[in-house]
Amino acid sequence: MSSLSEEKLAFLLGRIALKDREAFDEFVRITYKKLWSYIYRLCRDEEMAREIMNEVYLEVWKRADGFRGDSKVITWLLKVARNLTLGAIKKQSREVFIDDVDERNQTLTVSTEDPISELESKELAEILLKAMDRLSSAHREILDLVFLQGLRYAEIAKLLGIPVNTVKTRVFYAKKRLLDILTQWGISIEDLL
Repeated sequence: MSSLSEEKLAFLLGRIALKDREAFDEFVRITYKKLWSYIYRLCRDEEMAREIMNEVYLEVWKRADGFRGDSKVITWLLKVARNLTLGAIKKQSREVFIDDVDERNQTLTVSTEDPISELESKELAEILLKAMDRLSSAHREILDLVFLQGLRYAEIAKLLGIPVNTVKTRVFYAKKRLLDILTQWGISIEDLL
């Protein structure tokens, strides 16, 4: 999602507030993949994720003029998505899970021409995602937001409604637990580098 610049998203959101359909279509096009992968990893249900995606974009259309700029647009969008997803999950009385990357919607990029290295990198990513799946939902979510969504700690704190130090603590313990799982599987940190 290389075209996900804050300036562009803010511009498009401003146009959406004026009910510009083309701006809305462009906003959906450039945010869809990131939003889908986040929602799907939270709910682990394709049908539910599709419904929530529609609800999120409906909220964007209706509430774009309410965006105050207190956070980045993508942080605001993920917060809307998170709230709607957690609400849908509570409505179904299900436990929140964060799944590994949906391979149909998010591909791993490898910056190498060497097929052996590319294969090893993909296998490593698969191992890491399977290990993440063994973490608690809170730990999976925090690692997802940091490493897969690329948010900063301050943005995560705002998104989750917790202090920055709590984000740091969760990241620390999530990484520690992830390392423990990998160690149990006989994988050392050196194997990952």
